[in-house]
Amino acid sequence: MHIWVDADACPKPIKEILFRAATRTGIALTLIANQMLAADVIAKGAKVLTPRGEPYDKGSIAAALTLRNFMDTLRSTGVETGGPAAFSASDQHTFARQLDRELAGRKA
Repeated sequence: MHIWVDADACPKPIKEILFRAATRTGIALTLIANQMLAADVIAKGAKVLTPRGEPYDKGSIAAALTLRNFMDTLRSTGVETGGPAAFSASDQHTFARQLDRELAGRKA
């Protein structure tokens, strides 16, 4: 197993959780920046978690990318779209719990 992280999109508290998990489990951790990753790694069989601990699969990543592209188009035309809700301590705990579940279920 290897943990790959989209460093551009990953909040600092999540990176810290991932660093601790990698140290605790001995799993390799690599941060990637300035690269399009999510759909490609899912197509290759990887498991993907959002910083809020929500898993992505082929269907949900397609929907997320479509929404992202739509919102980008709106912003480029001057529409104020706001942004995601602030990242909370609850989001951080949800991610940590889901990561622990994934790591516990990994193949030895």
